[in-house]
Formats: sequence, structure tokens, C-alpha cells
Amino acid sequence: MVYRIDVSGVSEPADFHERLAAAMPLPAYYGNNLDALYDVLMEMGEPCEIRFLHMEQMERQLPDYVAQLKQLCSDVMEENETVKISSCL
Repeated sequence: MVYRIDVSGVSEPADFHERLAAAMPLPAYYGNNLDALYDVLMEMGEPCEIRFLHMEQMERQLPDYVAQLKQLCSDVMEENETVKISSCL
């Protein structure tokens, strides 16, 4: 499964998590933060690819948050071989 998440125009972390929820089958208990995203991605057992589109726009708006997201992406891909994330690194 490939999930395409357009993050153009995202200027707040809450907006980012809304886009994720709209594009991916997140559980009802999803906490709308990077720790919750890490947990969900680590639990994925089916192969999937997540493609963040227009990440450069979000990086200009939320540079520190995107830096944390990039580290999360790297950690997830290192620890869960079923998840591939592109346009994030």
C-alpha cells in the first residue's frame, strides 16, 4: 500500500496530523503527535510506503518539527523493515 500525504500549506503540527489521518488508516486512539505516529508506524506489519509530498513547504514553516519528523522516519525505517518513507529524508 502506498500512502501519499500532501503537506503543502501545513503550518501547524495539528494540520500535519489531520493530513495523516485523512490519508492513512490510523487507529481511533491516535494521539496526534510524533510519539503516537512512531508507535503506529512501528506496529505496521503489512508492507507500506509513505510519500510526503511538498515537504519543502512544511520545512520552511516548521523547521524544528520537520527535523524531528525526519529523525522519526529514519528510526522507523531502521527498526521496521515493512515501512518505507520517501520525500521525508
